[in-house]
Amino acid sequence: MVSGNGQRPPSSTTPMNGDVGVVEDRASGARYFVKVAPRSKLGMLAAEHAGVAAIAATRTVRVPAPVAVGATATQAFLVLEELAPLSTDKRAVARELAVSLARMHSHTSACGRFGFELD
Repeated sequence: MVSGNGQRPPSSTTPMNGDVGVVEDRASGARYFVKVAPRSKLGMLAAEHAGVAAIAATRTVRVPAPVAVGATATQAFLVLEELAPLSTDKRAVARELAVSLARMHSHTSACGRFGFELD
């Protein structure tokens, strides 16, 4: 498994519904959002992991911290921090997201272009 930030993946899980779900590390109580796909989609999940990490690096939009991406013999997976909602005020959340996205889009990629290297 490839680790995104040096954290261990969850040591125990709760049941997942479909291709996404929340797992909990029973030892620490930490909760993670997990996405599962066929092993052939590992590249897609690795790109998503890299994209979330790149967005987080701009420090403009609140995104879940990428924890791990990897595969078993048959499935690929992506593990992200579970985020709790900041507010129940949908208008305030939408406004903050719009402002944050505008700030994020003022950043250029590591190669000096607008956009993401993997696009």
